[in-house]
Amino acid sequence: MIQNNNAAEIEEYPRLSVQVNLTGLSFLIENEEGNFSFFKETCFDLAVTPNELLIEIRSLYNTYEELSESFADIRVIYDNMLFSLVPKELFDEANLPDYLKFNSKILKSDYITFDKIEEYDLFNVYVPYTNVTNYFFDKYGEFTFSHSISVFTKALLDIEQKNDKTQLFIHVNNTDFTLLAIANGKIKLCNKFPFSSKEDFIYYILFAAEQLEINPDTFNLYFLGAITEDDEYFQITYKYIRNVFLHKKNKSASSGQNITSNFILKNAFI
Repeated sequence: MIQNNNAAEIEEYPRLSVQVNLTGLSFLIENEEGNFSFFKETCFDLAVTPNELLIEIRSLYNTYEELSESFADIRVIYDNMLFSLVPKELFDEANLPDYLKFNSKILKSDYITFDKIEEYDLFNVYVPYTNVTNYFFDKYGEFTFSHSISVFTKALLDIEQKNDKTQLFIHVNNTDFTLLAIANGKIKLCNKFPFSSKEDFIYYILFAAEQLEINPDTFNLYFLGAITEDDEYFQITYKYIRNVFLHKKNKSASSGQNITSNFILKNAFI
């Protein structure tokens, strides 16, 4: 297995990207034309354990023969709250647990690793699911894994380098969202927030804006992920924040499937 430390993109196909979360799974296959030939997303009613997650993965592989193809490149993206972004000047590989222990519940047995986001002098320290990593290694041999925050931050920093005002970017999952604040090509805030109601949802957004000392009437907020303009979460945000948009700078798909919400999955190979 290979950890993703900004390896160069491999222009060979087909390519498989997998997003792994305790509340759901997503699989995306890119074919030789660079189009998305297969997409499967499964959401769970309740969060599962890592062992239950592996059972779900095995079941999907037994169900969809497309996943048993040979792939030129494989990316597995772990999507959880067990992460911490660390500036290069503060990073020390010998102290990985220290970056997590104040904000996340970690066990002595947890395997802690990091992604290097080299272009932006950042490290993302996180806990992957070891049993899932072992499963993909047994199935494919060498593959690349990283954390969703690493993919999300790099993809947006690549796009938003020239904007000098603070902008908020929110990627919505079914039970949590990632909030990223960028100004002058730098990250001002990055965090994940759980939510179970629209009131939770808007509270965290307004709290983040307050901490950043930005005016809800002046900054731009862009949504990505599992949200539409008709969604109640979009509507309540628009009630309190003047400039709310769906982020449009996404890779297009020609497979005929509605996969526009999966910004992170589609940027797995950047």
